[in-house]
Amino acid sequence: MFEYENTVVITDQFCTKEITSYKKAIQIEPANITQAMLDNHAEAVRVLKDDPHQCTSHSIIIIDQSASMKIGDVECFCSRSEASYGTLALDYIAEQLYPMGDDFVGDAVSIIEMNDEGSLVVDKQPLDWILFNNMLHRLKKARPRSHGNYVKSLKFADQIISRELALYADLDEEDIPWFMLSIFISDGRPSDCKPENEVSRESIVARIAYRLKSKLTVQGMGLGVA
Repeated sequence: MFEYENTVVITDQFCTKEITSYKKAIQIEPANITQAMLDNHAEAVRVLKDDPHQCTSHSIIIIDQSASMKIGDVECFCSRSEASYGTLALDYIAEQLYPMGDDFVGDAVSIIEMNDEGSLVVDKQPLDWILFNNMLHRLKKARPRSHGNYVKSLKFADQIISRELALYADLDEEDIPWFMLSIFISDGRPSDCKPENEVSRESIVARIAYRLKSKLTVQGMGLGVA
């Protein structure tokens, strides 16, 4: 057995023929959750439901879970899928939480997994260490499969934004929360690649942008070798 960084290679006894190889993932330790954190989380969930005007931002994140996300070409992770959730946990959630402490500041997160359909796996949950741990759990449980159809997941995101805007119908435009639409992708090639699908994607994003105007940020992240 030979190890180099996070790659393990198993050979025959003469070290001349490779039998198998695999990547060892980095271990991301879950946060130590205290009772105070659980209490704060429960209160934040209640506030987001019962007093939505206290929501300051809502990030809607689409994570590709098509079959290509099984590929292991991202350093320190076994697959692109694990890299998506690991990056989300470390570079998005934890990076914001460290300077904020444990207090709820009104940031909410929704996560859609994209394959043939769009599946809502996190629905308007507070940005906190409970969400961080949930992402580490999902890192191990997610099962990439089939195609990556962008249109259906974008429609799902559009529905979430429509639902949220209905809650703020009595607010002026400058008082509604900030929205971020973020797409974690692998090779960036949609499975729904017909001309009408491209028109649909552009139409959905344009409609969201028209409604939210300056309150919208759109981001994308590529993972793996195209």
